Amino acid sequence: MSFCDVSPTHILSCDDIRRDIDSMIEQCEERCLYSTQVWLTELILELPKSHKPRVPTQPSQTSDAQLFLEEFDRFRFAKALMAKRQFLRAEHALRECRSDKAYFLGRYAKFLAGEKKINESSVDGSGTQSTLDKTVHLREILRDLRERQKTGELDGFLLYLYGVVLKKLDSPKEARRYILDSIHKIPCFWGAWEELLALASDRDKLDSLALPDHWITNLFRPRALLELQFNDEALKKLLDLKENTFEGSTWVLSNIAVCYLNLRHVDCAIENFEIVHKRHPYRMDNLDLYSNALYVKGQRAELAVLAHAACDAERYAWETCCVVGNYYSIRGQHEKAVLYFQRALRLNPDYLAAWTLIGLEFMELKNTNAAIQSYRRAVDVNPKDFRAWYGLGQTYELLKMYQYCLYYYKKAQSLHPNDSRMLTALGECCERLQRNDEAKRCYWRAYAVGDIEGTALLKLAKILEKIKDRKQAFKYYLKYIEDSTIAEEFATEPEDYCHALMFLGNYLVKESRYDDAYRVGMRALQFKECREEAKCLMSDISSKRLQQDSNSSLTSMDDSTSMVNDSSDVVDSTSASIKPLSLTFLSP
Repeated sequence: MSFCDVSPTHILSCDDIRRDIDSMIEQCEERCLYSTQVWLTELILELPKSHKPRVPTQPSQTSDAQLFLEEFDRFRFAKALMAKRQFLRAEHALRECRSDKAYFLGRYAKFLAGEKKINESSVDGSGTQSTLDKTVHLREILRDLRERQKTGELDGFLLYLYGVVLKKLDSPKEARRYILDSIHKIPCFWGAWEELLALASDRDKLDSLALPDHWITNLFRPRALLELQFNDEALKKLLDLKENTFEGSTWVLSNIAVCYLNLRHVDCAIENFEIVHKRHPYRMDNLDLYSNALYVKGQRAELAVLAHAACDAERYAWETCCVVGNYYSIRGQHEKAVLYFQRALRLNPDYLAAWTLIGLEFMELKNTNAAIQSYRRAVDVNPKDFRAWYGLGQTYELLKMYQYCLYYYKKAQSLHPNDSRMLTALGECCERLQRNDEAKRCYWRAYAVGDIEGTALLKLAKILEKIKDRKQAFKYYLKYIEDSTIAEEFATEPEDYCHALMFLGNYLVKESRYDDAYRVGMRALQFKECREEAKCLMSDISSKRLQQDSNSSLTSMDDSTSMVNDSSDVVDSTSASIKPLSLTFLSP
């Protein structure tokens, strides 16, 4: 059964969802899992209000609970240190603690301390690291967790940490197993779902996941489909969520905007991003994608307003650096744009899209070597980033290295199979390599999936014209003209439109369809780019018509002469058949 076809067998009320979320918020707050805590509190904030009184969670009476009470003072002290980002000191304070909560917090503090040290060891924004061993703290945590597992069962949060550490140590299969175990134990913990998302790298792995029968699975499905670029399916599920239980959810609305952006419905994306931004003006999530949408539409003033708002909200956030980078890029200040994108990467090394953006800026600066390095780094850290593969293809195309270019375009197209831009780029590359049959298939496929740029039919017609298949070229030029007329705008340059008109006109003249050719010529006369050629075409049509009329007249005269000759022959033959009269002339 497909990943999308499965749905929880039970439907919970908003009160049940609130109860689940309330319990998990408390557990996340105790363990300093702030990202999930913020996500859950935002989700519950926008659920329909409950009329039932909130029931506080009853303290557990287990032996672990008694042990936790004994360690509570140390635990509270470590929590205060975590809030101040003094992770090593917090880990040291909890080193001897054995209760589940304190043990998790101690190992989580060690994990955060190690990650912080790695980030601080960065030499520059290019991602070059020092000789620091980045796995020492991970191996120590793994050893502790294995010892803990031998003495007793790990709770859901320790299983989550186990999976995260294994993922960092490049053991994705084992990591996925522990993360799934964690999800089955604590399904409302969104942090585990996010880690699972990173471990399900393709649709087959996603379909194979044994997910719990829980309401939160309905939130994970569209998020996973969106990550894997199944945008149509993701959008459908998100719109269903919006119409039902989560109609007021900012998270749902924000992901709908991302879907629209990926589907190139940029106006719809901006509209939804604007609603989210007005509702939460200081919310930083997806602000980088909002700025990308404004950049694509060339809305320079709106992007400037967003950049100022982001700086006012949180000047040194990586999202702010991305917004400001896009602002400088749209102004043509590409050196500053590179600087801000590198700063965003330094603040958040997991912001992998920054490498692609840096590559684009280097392309604008005509620095192809730096662009290639950035794109290569992007695909190394995130092989699913089709934009980076596409950028590599563009760069090698500029360098006229078409075999390399073809390879990278194929990678991009395999990740985004229904994107006409990838198919058109593949077609152009095949055409340059004289692989015309493959080029024709690419162009037709690009048109069939919905030609974003509106050039596929034109390119297909041109390649058919080049290989002298004039009949098929006529067919596709005509379709291109019809589509452009329906759209009432040119998807390509006017010169291309004029070229198509002139080909149609000349073809129709050769086929002696002068009335149709005349209409095409009259259309072509409206464009200055081909007015002179159109005049020649109209002159040619007139001369052909005169010649046709002249030939018709001559044919008519020949027919008349033939009829006259035929009549005299009839008379002669008739007179020959009548004998002369014998006449007698009488004289007076």
